[in-house]
Amino acid sequence: MSILRLYSLPGTRRVLLSLLLINVGFSAAACGEPGAEPSGPGTAFSIAGRTYQLQNAVQYGLPAVLREISGLALDDEERLYGHDDELAVIYQIDFNAGRVLKRFAFEDTRKDDFEGIAWLDNSLYMTTSTGKLFEFSVGAADALVPYRVVADGMDCEVEGLGRSPDRTGLIAACKNRPKGKKALHFHAWPPGAAAWPDKPV
Repeated sequence: MSILRLYSLPGTRRVLLSLLLINVGFSAAACGEPGAEPSGPGTAFSIAGRTYQLQNAVQYGLPAVLREISGLALDDEERLYGHDDELAVIYQIDFNAGRVLKRFAFEDTRKDDFEGIAWLDNSLYMTTSTGKLFEFSVGAADALVPYRVVADGMDCEVEGLGRSPDRTGLIAACKNRPKGKKALHFHAWPPGAAAWPDKPV
């Protein structure tokens, strides 16, 4: 069973899920940063030079179909979406009930190594591990939805995707840039750009 952790912090539920994106999608532990995973309530969570004080951790069991879930995103109505790791299948999730409300997929049932999902300006975005960025709309249950590629890949391994704090663009967590070096960088994508900016934020 997959486990979804939520942490009680000052602010809105969007703040909670922003940290959840860092915890699940950005996965600093996979980048060789020790101590990136909290051990329980009241512990500190450190990533990319910032420390988050966590309290009242809550775990939710998720259905077996979400065993390979690879990213999470909240829309403006606080609906939660997740995606499969190897297929372009997106799930709307009721994490309180631990169930999938609906699922939909890219129209060509595309296969790839998907590493993150984010909501921005009434659209969903998904990235692959190479940084190829897809834009698409929420689909009806079991629908096949059209998509478009809005940015080319990066010369690194992308480990997660999130909306920027000012909600004007997207941020990808990227490890091993340049290749062969264990490092974690964040790259910002402004809407309309044909490629990810080379310079980290």
